[in-house]
Amino acid sequence: MNYNKQITRYYWSINPIFRMYSTIFLYGSINGSELIGRLYFEDDNTPTLTPHRFENNCLVLFFRWRDMPYIIDMLRNESPLWLWAYINGDKIENATISTDAEPVGEGELLKYEQ
Repeated sequence: MNYNKQITRYYWSINPIFRMYSTIFLYGSINGSELIGRLYFEDDNTPTLTPHRFENNCLVLFFRWRDMPYIIDMLRNESPLWLWAYINGDKIENATISTDAEPVGEGELLKYEQ
């Protein structure tokens, strides 16, 4: 089964004491009320990440801490964004957060250019 939802808003929570509870909640649908994904972050030196899972119609994905700045940058600066996964039975075989196709050399507008 392919799972493909547009990310329309997010909520980011950092827990400095219990780092494993730091989470990015991803929402979709027109009004941004549908929880479509939860992203958790594990130590960079963990040999293997916790397997991704699909529960209550929501993707639960695990990343390394070093990936967090890149994910936050995408959420802040790119649009549209998509949450995609291929689910085989109860196993997620692949999952991504991605943009739509963009023209080569598009560049980013600087604040004074907007």
